[in-house]
Amino acid sequence: MSFQAVARDAGVSRATLYRHWPHPDELIFEALAEIVSEWQFSGPGRLREQLISVIDRRRRELNQPLVRIADSLRESIEAGVARGELEPGLDADLLAAEVMGAMVWQSFVLGRNVSRGFVEQVVGEALARWEKNPPRS
Repeated sequence: MSFQAVARDAGVSRATLYRHWPHPDELIFEALAEIVSEWQFSGPGRLREQLISVIDRRRRELNQPLVRIADSLRESIEAGVARGELEPGLDADLLAAEVMGAMVWQSFVLGRNVSRGFVEQVVGEALARWEKNPPRS
């Protein structure tokens, strides 16, 4: 994503974008926050079907390049498997989604800062069942 591409698609100048969002990250975060705030997780039926239905209706937003997470996290996980740090059979995409999903939830849904401690806790819990030799506390 570049400001040039966003400006072109929006039909505005790059200067206009920079006036409102001095850094690209700010634009991305605001766009994500707007998308997530429109979601509603309520209604009749079982929880599993509710969640699937609501998320399925919003797949268009989720599949936009603006909200895609870089492949670097998945590549790091795959490298950990290749180095023998993680058990074979690990689905790197699923583990990456678990970790990044928690970060998005903390930041955009709950509106809380993502602290170093939070990151360490989420990564620790996500890796616990896959690490061959987990670090000792």
